[in-house]
Amino acid sequence: MKANILLFLALVPCLLFAQGREKLDTVNPIYNEFLPVIDGMITFSEVVQVDSLSKNDIFLRAHDWIIKTFNSAKDVIQFADKDAGKIVCKTVTGATVGKGWNKVTIDPVFYLLTIEVRSGRYKITASNFVHEYSVGMGAMKTSGSNPLESYYLLASPTKKEYETNIAFAEIIAGNIQNIFDSAFDAISEVGDEEW
Repeated sequence: MKANILLFLALVPCLLFAQGREKLDTVNPIYNEFLPVIDGMITFSEVVQVDSLSKNDIFLRAHDWIIKTFNSAKDVIQFADKDAGKIVCKTVTGATVGKGWNKVTIDPVFYLLTIEVRSGRYKITASNFVHEYSVGMGAMKTSGSNPLESYYLLASPTKKEYETNIAFAEIIAGNIQNIFDSAFDAISEVGDEEW
């Protein structure tokens, strides 16, 4: 009798672990609900009308917004051409899900933020998301990078992987929307131009 109880107690952790690794029968689940994919790449994009502004005004406001928004505009701006009406920045986002031992972090996630301007409108795009990582302890470290899309191309993810990736997708989409909203507020702001 004691042997049966001990055998049962020994198998309980195995059964619990097996349940935690249950695979979901889905490929590329509803991540597109949060992260728009264009040509296989996660890409957020908006065209914004600002009818009362010239191409030059929009460019200057976008450039000023970048300087005020990012810690070091000099390091962030990769390309800026006033005549072409284009600014390309390399910036960063990230996300943390869970607490304590269940905490999972995907940070930093670098991406390109592009603002293209024309008279009366601009297009803002966030693309080329790459997670750079470094894991390990002491001298035993591994580092590298993964395109963000790789986290969402899991065939048959476990329930935990699925839930974690959905949470990451929601956070990153919210971060990008906040950046787009901030740019809109700065670029389309109506105020007293003369002082």
